[in-house]
Amino acid sequence: MFLGRRRAFSGRVFPVLLMLGFAALLAVLPLFPAPAQAAGTTSVHVVKYASDGKTVIRETTVDYQWMEEHLPVQGDGTTHYYHQGPTFDENNLWDPSETVNLKDHGALRGTDLKDLCDLVGGMQAGDAVKVKAADGFYKKFPFENVYHPLPRQGPIVLCWWKDGEYVPGFSEGIRLVFFARTPNQRGRYVFGNQDMRQCFAESYWHLFDNHWPSSNGYTVQNVNEVIILSSEAPPTQTLVVVVITLLAVGGLAAGVVFLRRNRRGKGGG
Repeated sequence: MFLGRRRAFSGRVFPVLLMLGFAALLAVLPLFPAPAQAAGTTSVHVVKYASDGKTVIRETTVDYQWMEEHLPVQGDGTTHYYHQGPTFDENNLWDPSETVNLKDHGALRGTDLKDLCDLVGGMQAGDAVKVKAADGFYKKFPFENVYHPLPRQGPIVLCWWKDGEYVPGFSEGIRLVFFARTPNQRGRYVFGNQDMRQCFAESYWHLFDNHWPSSNGYTVQNVNEVIILSSEAPPTQTLVVVVITLLAVGGLAAGVVFLRRNRRGKGGG
C-alpha cells in the first residue's frame, strides 16, 4: 500500500516539477542577448601616413551625414552600378561582353574616395590608398586609379545610400563601388573583369581563389577606414633640423654676448 501511494505521489509531482522547470527556463532566457544583426558602418577614419609607414601626417573622422553635406555627392539615386564575379570558365576568363555573373549593387549614392583623401592632404604619384573594412579586410588602390580613372572605371565611391536607405539600414554600407561612366551594350554601368584588366596594373587585379578574375572583389563592405600610404618624408625630420639650427644659432649668439661682456669686464679693470 505504501509503495502504491509513493508511485501516485510521484506521478502527481513530476508534471508539477516539469512545469516549474520550464517556467524557470523562460524567465532566464531574456538574460541571454540575441545575436546582433549586421548593420552598416556610419563613419570613416581617414589617415595619411608618411613614407616610414608610422608617422601620421594628418587624420580626421567624418560620418555619412557630414560627407553628404560637405562633399560632392556621387550617384543620382536611380542609376544602378554593377561589378562582375568570376566566370568559372577557362575559355572566357575576362568575359569582355559582360554577360556572366554580374553583380547589381543597386541604385547608389556616396562620396568619391578622392574627395576623402583630399581631407588629409591628398595623394601624389607613387602613393597608394587602402580602403579597410571593420573586419580588417582591405583593398589597395594606386594614385592614378583614384585621381585619374578612365571612364570605363569611373570614380571609386564609398556608398552610404542604397535604394532609398541610408546606413546603417543599408547593411553592407559603407560600401566601395566603382561608378563606371560608360554603359555596356545593354545600357548597364558595369565595371567588369575586362575593365579591371585594362584599368589596373596586374599586381592590383583581384583574383578569386588566386585564379579567377573578379572585379566584385574590390567592393569592400562596412568600410570604416581610409589609409593613405604616402611617399612624403616624416615631418619630424624637418622639425629636428629646425630645432638643431635654432639651438646652434642661439648658442652662437650666447657665445658672442659672453665674449663681449668678458672683454668689457677686462677693459674696466
